This record gives sequence, structure tokens and C-alpha cells, in this order.
Amino acid sequence: MADYQLAATELALACDKQGRGLIPPAVFTRRRQDMLGLMRAAVTVFRERRPLMPHPPWAPYGGSIFVPSAPEHPGGHDDSTGQHRSAS
Repeated sequence: MADYQLAATELALACDKQGRGLIPPAVFTRRRQDMLGLMRAAVTVFRERRPLMPHPPWAPYGGSIFVPSAPEHPGGHDDSTGQHRSAS
């Protein structure tokens, strides 16, 4: 997250300098592309390292608006509705 914030800060500073005419447009464009690339890379790393969220106690097999439902589990519940399936 710190890498993302640093790149965002650098981008904001470059935008300010460009707005005040302190850097040429070509330098600003290159700097903007570099900072956006660093921000994208930082987001990717952040998302890959983020631990998976456990299912909440009130929806141990999914079915919560906070956690995607599992397709099926061995306990016999229909995860899409949260209701118990009948034995057919």
C-alpha cells in the first residue's frame, strides 16, 4: 500500500508542476505513465497478498452478501438460498 501511496503522491506533484508550467508536456506524460504503471503494479501485489476473508459465523458455507457462496457443500444446504435441500 505504501508503494501505491508514494506513486500517487509523485503523480500529484507532477500534475501540480505541469499545471504551473514547470515541466515540459513530454516529461509530464512520461512521468504520468511511469507513476500509473507503478500504481497498477502495487495494486496487483496488494491484491495477491491480501488474505482470503473467512466466512462469517452466520453464513459458514457462504450465502452472505459479504462472501461469495460456495457452489455446494456436504451438509446438504442449498447455498444460493440458504435453505436445506430435500433428499430427492
